[in-house]
Amino acid sequence: MAAISKSNAKGANESKKTVDSSNENHFCIICNNLLISMEGSTLKLVCVSCGQQYDATAEDTLIYEEVKGVNLMIYSKIIRKIKYDPVSPKAYSKCNKCKHNVVRQARLGDQLKLINACLKCDNVWVAN
Repeated sequence: MAAISKSNAKGANESKKTVDSSNENHFCIICNNLLISMEGSTLKLVCVSCGQQYDATAEDTLIYEEVKGVNLMIYSKIIRKIKYDPVSPKAYSKCNKCKHNVVRQARLGDQLKLINACLKCDNVWVAN
């Protein structure tokens, strides 16, 4: 009986060469194996096991945006969370708002500006 279900699944694969990719986990809907990207004229996702192809969506692609200058507002979400990041190093630097002297640091932007975030208050500033 298992051989019959395999042949039915194989027949379904041959009739549909490309299926619209709606699974966000990047696993095949037929055999639940991992999908990998295949480049050609258009980006496709292909099952490593059964070879089923899926159309890639906008979420499946990487978007590179180059920003020139010192505008750190594009990193606002990261900046708000620096003080909660256990990986960011701690340093001694006096906060000009609450005078606390321990901060977390991160480097952001194409010029790798040093950002300090006070651990006591929500003050964030660019170090000199």
